[in-house]
Amino acid sequence: AFADSTQYYVDATSGNDANDGLSPGTAWQTLAQVSGTTFLQGDTVSLLCSETWAETLTIAATPGSVALPITVNSYGSCPGDTPTVEWVTIVWSSYIIIDGIDIANATPGPIVSIDSSDYIALQNSTISGSNATCTEVLSSTWILIDNNIVTNCLNALSVSGSEATITNNSFTNITNEGVNISSTQTVDLSYNTLNNIAESAIIFGSATDVLRND
Repeated sequence: AFADSTQYYVDATSGNDANDGLSPGTAWQTLAQVSGTTFLQGDTVSLLCSETWAETLTIAATPGSVALPITVNSYGSCPGDTPTVEWVTIVWSSYIIIDGIDIANATPGPIVSIDSSDYIALQNSTISGSNATCTEVLSSTWILIDNNIVTNCLNALSVSGSEATITNNSFTNITNEGVNISSTQTVDLSYNTLNNIAESAIIFGSATDVLRND
C-alpha cells in the first residue's frame, strides 16, 4: 500500500457497518457500505476470503490515478475460496483495479458492467452467470481484461470504446456469443482460450487496429 493510502476490510459474517473498516477486527459488513463511501487515490478495499455478498459492488465517480489506483482485492486464505459478489458496476471512474474476486449471478446481466470509465483493470477473477452477459464494457477507454475465467454465461464479453487489452483469459461454456468487440479502436486480443462457444466465438464488428494472438 502507498504511504498515504487507506486499506479497508469487509467481512460479510462478522463485520459491522458501524465499524471504521480499518482492520480485520473492525471490518465493515456490506457492499452497500463500500458503494456509499468516497475513496481517495491509492485506497484498497479488501473482501474476506470465503465470504459471499448477495449485493452489487458499485464504484461511481471515483478517480484513482496511474500511480495511486483504487483496488478491490481479498484478504485471508484465498486459494480455492475467493470472496464472491453478485454484481460489479463501475461508472464514471478511472484507475480502478478489480483483482481476484468471484463474481457470480444467474439473473439477466451484465454481471460486470464498466461504463464511461477509463483505465480499468479486471484481473485474476472468475465471472459466471448462466442467463447473463458476464462482462459488458461501454464507452470506456484503456480497459484491461486479463487472466480471468469467464464461464457458464449467455454472452462472455462485449466491449465498445477504445484501447482495450484482452489477454490470458479462459472463455468456456458460453450459450450464445463469446467475445464481441464493436466500435473499438486499438484492441489487443491475445493468448486467450475459447472453448464450447455455441455461436460466434469472436465478433469484431467495426473494431480497428486489432492485434490477435488467440
